[in-house]
Amino acid sequence: MYKLLLIDDERIVRESISQLIHWEQYDINLIGSCSNAIEALEIVKENRPDIIITDIRMPVINGIDFIKNIRSQGIDSECIILSGYNEFEFAKNAMQENVKHYILKPCSEREIEDALLKTISDINSKRIMKKKIEAQQFVQHIYLQQFIHLVLQRKELDTEMEHGLRVLFSEYDQLFWISFQWEIDLQNPQEIYQCFLDFAQATSATLISSVMKINTTLGCFYFSSKHELPFNQLMILQKQLYKHLHYMPVLNETKKCCLDQLYSWIKDIFNDSSGYMVITDKGISQCEIKEAYSDLDFASIQDKMVKTITQGDRQSIHCQVQSLFYTYDRNFAMMVCTKLLIKYSYAGLLDKNYLTTILNQVYAIKEIHVLMNTLSDVMSNLHVDDKNESFVDKIIKYIHENLEDSNLTLKWCAKELVFLNEDYISRAFTKQTGENFSTYLNHIRIERAKVLISLMSENDKIYTVAEKIGLGHNPQYFSRLFKKNTGYTPKEYKELYS
Repeated sequence: MYKLLLIDDERIVRESISQLIHWEQYDINLIGSCSNAIEALEIVKENRPDIIITDIRMPVINGIDFIKNIRSQGIDSECIILSGYNEFEFAKNAMQENVKHYILKPCSEREIEDALLKTISDINSKRIMKKKIEAQQFVQHIYLQQFIHLVLQRKELDTEMEHGLRVLFSEYDQLFWISFQWEIDLQNPQEIYQCFLDFAQATSATLISSVMKINTTLGCFYFSSKHELPFNQLMILQKQLYKHLHYMPVLNETKKCCLDQLYSWIKDIFNDSSGYMVITDKGISQCEIKEAYSDLDFASIQDKMVKTITQGDRQSIHCQVQSLFYTYDRNFAMMVCTKLLIKYSYAGLLDKNYLTTILNQVYAIKEIHVLMNTLSDVMSNLHVDDKNESFVDKIIKYIHENLEDSNLTLKWCAKELVFLNEDYISRAFTKQTGENFSTYLNHIRIERAKVLISLMSENDKIYTVAEKIGLGHNPQYFSRLFKKNTGYTPKEYKELYS
């Protein structure tokens, strides 16, 4: 549900809009209706609405200054401006604050609803992008952890890890290691981590690892598109750390390298260390690698797992995962499983987006039995028998039983339902059904809609049918699709049965 705040100093405008729009139809919760920006600021700070509809001409603080105010506080609500003044300067200032919708009063219900639909689309795109970036950064973090473990085990970089490195880090030019000399025990780990995070935001860099303490060195890795990190910001970071460490840390030389140098470079940083301390916003934990594992053959252990997965027996896969965790420690077992999932992703048998999702999930699990069960389920779903396309039947069954699900897309099915590559599923679906996924889904939706409309009473609303077939968020599209397939609008089709 989307939270919306309405601001206008004219009471009749506020009341008209509040009553005119069917908010629930757009999954919107109207959290407030304010007569001025001062009142609205308090609500925005407390509730952080997704959408703000605001007038421009208001006493004390106008709409543009109000938007600038909330932007300065890091609040990125999508804004729709209402104004009775068709002035270019207002529109220009609004665009500078990334306002995409500027509606002149008096305005119609249709104009407001169109702006809401476009704004909701913008919000959804922004949320998807944010999740994608967070997931991508998490997997990059995991990759660096894998590299560090390889260094501590005195292992050389294998082909899969090198390929994964290039895929995950291709958009960045430079990797930086920023560190300080610090020999004393650490206090206030959350504040220390926040200092490094603030530095990343101030320099438009990406914090790509936990903050780590290696022997007497305190530091972390950043990726940046810049060739150098600003020295003044490094000094600010040093001063911020001083506030929480209570002694001034000594800034080491800031190192940077390209991807080709990464393995040897990390090896140099960790040198002869047998472990390191991890500092995050959740506290401190110790990360060590047992010397007993330094001579183990990763490839043979992984090949054994692949053979078990290929056989497709869930019980055998579960026993293999259990054996991995019981024979070795958690860090080593997770390294094997992570590399295996990455291997299947590159082979096209595991969707890349699902890979980031599952890695986020499993690395957050604390209970070892839950972790093993989750990984066993994931590994079991990696088995694909080309002669048995039962996963297509699973998708078809889900479509018929969950037609009201607005998230029902091929991408969603690939990521959340069958955990396979989207292109692979698309080809198999078309081969089995004779139609591509979208055509099949729309056909089922229209057939269901025809039945529902034919059974409607005189007072029933058409938009409820759109909701029941997963198109309630876009009733206009439902109407167009229905007419394209039947030759009638939903309203005309309803009249046939009246």
